[in-house]
Amino acid sequence: MRFPSAMRFPSEGRLSIRESLRIFSLLTASLPPARPASPGPATRAQAVRAGSSFERLFPPSLIPGTASMSGPPSCGNTLRCFASLFLLPGAGLDGAVDGSPAAQLLANPNLLLYAWRLHLDAPVREALGLAPRAAASREAYSRFSQGVARSSAGRGERLLRGELMGTDGEHALPRVLFCSVAWIKDHQFCVVKHSNERFQVVQGYLKQDADDGGTGGRRGNPAFSAGRESAGFGLAGWQEVNSRRIQGRQYGAREGIGKRRMEHFLDGLQGFARNDVFDASGYEDVFGVHHAGGQRYWPSVSHRELLDEHIVGSGERGVADALERQLKVGVE
Repeated sequence: MRFPSAMRFPSEGRLSIRESLRIFSLLTASLPPARPASPGPATRAQAVRAGSSFERLFPPSLIPGTASMSGPPSCGNTLRCFASLFLLPGAGLDGAVDGSPAAQLLANPNLLLYAWRLHLDAPVREALGLAPRAAASREAYSRFSQGVARSSAGRGERLLRGELMGTDGEHALPRVLFCSVAWIKDHQFCVVKHSNERFQVVQGYLKQDADDGGTGGRRGNPAFSAGRESAGFGLAGWQEVNSRRIQGRQYGAREGIGKRRMEHFLDGLQGFARNDVFDASGYEDVFGVHHAGGQRYWPSVSHRELLDEHIVGSGERGVADALERQLKVGVE
């Protein structure tokens, strides 16, 4: 049989990603709601997982050589559980999720710029016998370095938007992109591009106190707003409500979101990259957690895609396959 020259077939790695995502959908569908909407009877699959969470499905026995991934909710914990459906730790997981140290520094110049301003500039000048930097000079450096950080973050947001909003051939889908944003704090999340019209945001979030690291912007800053305490949430908490009534959760639907809503999500990231001061409400609209706001910050936005070379030759699907077997046994 002869095929048209334009016809392309999915690679071995892409087929493995599709299978991992199929199992991921089964696992999340089996979980009970984080807060049940009604006291009605659970399905058999929900009964198997009663009191569980996505992250607690990953015991150390399934992931050799690592500690349990069932600790307190956090973005990193959720993403590593999710990534282990495609890769085993020690077989490229950390590199796929975080990138190399050099790649992290390149994608996050804000870290070096902010660290120099806060911790290094004064000691270096003192060691060189130079006078302390004048207030006007410190302010000029702050403005310059913040502009560099915003420019880099804006470029990162545009690159992510291009990857997600561009048109991909069927053979190249789905795509899995591990993303991060950073300012005074940092946050990791994942976007799955199932098709050119359907997307899925995967994340958890660490417990937050009302004073969550942003209090340094309070002094003399009338725009400062305190953070709000949050108990944190795992993936089930993020996915539990597909409703515009809950701020920041309109992007967490388990079945995914459409292209227009994904564009709104990216618009929120664009604001994060461009703003002079941290917009706590805008950030909450996107990620569902309210940090302290109104303070100057040095943003970054970056992403790394799960590529065929991460899968083929080093990746294994043993974790995903084992969890699917356990799920089938539990509901028989």
